[in-house]
Amino acid sequence: MKTLLSFCFAIFIATSLFSQEKETKIDAKAVPEPVMKKFMAFYGDVKKVKWEKDSNNYEATFKQNKIKTSVLLTADGNIIEKEWEIKKTEAPKAVTDSITKNFAGYKVEEFSRIEKGGMTTYEAEVEGKKDGKEIEMKLIYSSDGKLLMKTEEKEDKKEKKKK
Repeated sequence: MKTLLSFCFAIFIATSLFSQEKETKIDAKAVPEPVMKKFMAFYGDVKKVKWEKDSNNYEATFKQNKIKTSVLLTADGNIIEKEWEIKKTEAPKAVTDSITKNFAGYKVEEFSRIEKGGMTTYEAEVEGKKDGKEIEMKLIYSSDGKLLMKTEEKEDKKEKKKK
């Protein structure tokens, strides 16, 4: 049962990450009315919002109470996912311990808490070197410190400087 749950988490997260790959920036005027209504009902006090769209969903990114936040909604206004940037000290100890143990030498650039489908996961964006190349990874953890997903982006220093 535990293995099945972990597998479901991994598929769930993989689907989320894949859908985020195709996002394009859009103007707030292009956001459908049901999406905007739901967003305004929950976040009407937010002033600066950046909108992105993938083939089916809309993502709003903004700061609320000085915390970088994003909300992913379907075209009919249902909230799929919420994500908040958090401090390392706010991440569960099991997550930070796992990163320290399994990714020694990597620097954590950012932590986020993600709520999706009634589940809470934690994302750590880390940087380090592997085989002489700069590596950026996104690590997704359950709150008990189990690594659910790891995605890697390899770049050498010359390519990174060009960006």
